[in-house]
Amino acid sequence: MVTLRDGRPYLIRPLAPGDEDRLIAFFSSHTLETIRQRYGYLIKYMSAERAHKLVDLDPRREVALGVLENDGLKDVIHAVGRLVVAEDGHKAEVAFVVRETKRRIGMATTLLRVLLRIARQRRLDSAFAQVQADNVPMLIVFRRAGENFTEEQNGDIVEVTIPLE
Repeated sequence: MVTLRDGRPYLIRPLAPGDEDRLIAFFSSHTLETIRQRYGYLIKYMSAERAHKLVDLDPRREVALGVLENDGLKDVIHAVGRLVVAEDGHKAEVAFVVRETKRRIGMATTLLRVLLRIARQRRLDSAFAQVQADNVPMLIVFRRAGENFTEEQNGDIVEVTIPLE
């Protein structure tokens, strides 16, 4: 459990088979702008098959973490972070998305720290992310993380690289 800036307790745990309905509900909460900024293109809906692929992972290559809160009846996903080890086995891509109503309380920052810790435990050389250039809040998360990172803008995408030495 972690308590964030809103003073509420949240559980951070790996997503797994059985979380498909939670993931679909989380995706359905996104605005079109959130979908564009996170995925780079518009996805209209999350199918059960797609949700299953996103939670049924090879743990050697991929980690998906959820930030969940119990609403009294069920666990609700408020944020998802992913780490995907690149083919070269030396670096990993990190990405995350936070529910619009739960932004600015530390979820993205917390997910980034946990994902970077996992990448270091796996002895990876670096982590990288591709962020839409107009996604200023996400770029701020990387800048505030205190990491020695580099940014390189390539059109509408900012490529962030974080050394993990």
